[in-house]
Amino acid sequence: MSVVVIGGVVLDVQAHPADADVQRGSSVPGKVSQVPGGVGRNIAEAAHHLLNQQQQQQQQHGVLLVSVVGQDAAADALLANFKQHGLSTAGIIRSATASTPCVVAVLDRSGEVAACVADVAAPAAELTPDVVQQHLPAIQQAGLLVLDANLQQQALAAAAQAAAAAGVPVLFEPVSVPKSVRCVPVLQHLTFITPNANELLTIAAAVQQQQHTSSHTGSAASSNAALQQQVSLEQASCPQQLLAQLAPAAATVLSQGLKHIILTMGSQGAALLTMQPQQHHSQQLHRPQSSSSSRSRGRRQLVAHHIPAAHAAAVVNLSGAGDTLTGGVAAALLRGASLQEALAVGVAAAKLAVECSLNVPGPTRGMRYSSVWQQAQQLLGKMQVWEFPAASAL
Repeated sequence: MSVVVIGGVVLDVQAHPADADVQRGSSVPGKVSQVPGGVGRNIAEAAHHLLNQQQQQQQQHGVLLVSVVGQDAAADALLANFKQHGLSTAGIIRSATASTPCVVAVLDRSGEVAACVADVAAPAAELTPDVVQQHLPAIQQAGLLVLDANLQQQALAAAAQAAAAAGVPVLFEPVSVPKSVRCVPVLQHLTFITPNANELLTIAAAVQQQQHTSSHTGSAASSNAALQQQVSLEQASCPQQLLAQLAPAAATVLSQGLKHIILTMGSQGAALLTMQPQQHHSQQLHRPQSSSSSRSRGRRQLVAHHIPAAHAAAVVNLSGAGDTLTGGVAAALLRGASLQEALAVGVAAAKLAVECSLNVPGPTRGMRYSSVWQQAQQLLGKMQVWEFPAASAL
């Protein structure tokens, strides 16, 4: 079986300050590097490394990336990198009219993005429903379809619907807060989404806005509520508190037919959020105090499996950690891991990305399934499980 990824391929230009941090209106000494990137490409590379670590053995799992680049030097460099890593270029379109997507990111000394300009119009313009149709056999036979939010709405819907009709699990990567809402019309066809906290709140607000459209009420209220929650998220001191704040938003999104949310939580790790019958896990989970708990027996609840972040020896670059986590989850699922095991593999892989100047670490930097799996087993021993009331209101 294979992983099919449809999304962006980008040349990342990254600027790292040396001794002084970045300052508005001034330059600082540092290092500027060109790194292969793009959400779809990063996920595909991470999954490829973890699925095919034994080069002498015939590949049992493939990764097909469907994307677009231009006819320029940036595209030549990116395609050469594909071949260097053994990634297939069969799904890459070379456009005669579009330039290769490019992102310029200025990082601060902690490795966080301080400023960024993204020229990534090509995927939305070139990855059309017709392109999806061309790759329909691969999608229908895949073990997992991964879609990033750089796709136009029609192509996203065509791919998600085709995969769901064939019984293929679909994972949606939101990419950014503005693009995250593109999943809302197709949530019933998705198996996983991988948002951060603010992306989750934005998706939930869009769901409620859609629900209130017919009555023309509630749109402003839902947007204001999402904004208020975004501010309060900064006050969450621990993973359980953050998840409690996000539980209503998660329940709102899951109510649309989505199966699972993989919430990325930065330095606090990641969590798998799922709706389950309330009594199913009540004997083994910690239940936050609720005045309505005695009246809610038989109802559904939000169950969160939380994996803490693995300790990084040094934080070098955070720009590819989330994509590497998603690629790790995809690879683990294709290898037959449980959902919790796959989440732990993703978190362990993300730790390697944080320690690396590249967006995705290669096998020489520890990106091998055997070593990542070993780290994942340690993280699973630290997993905590909580349940929250499933009130779906923002």
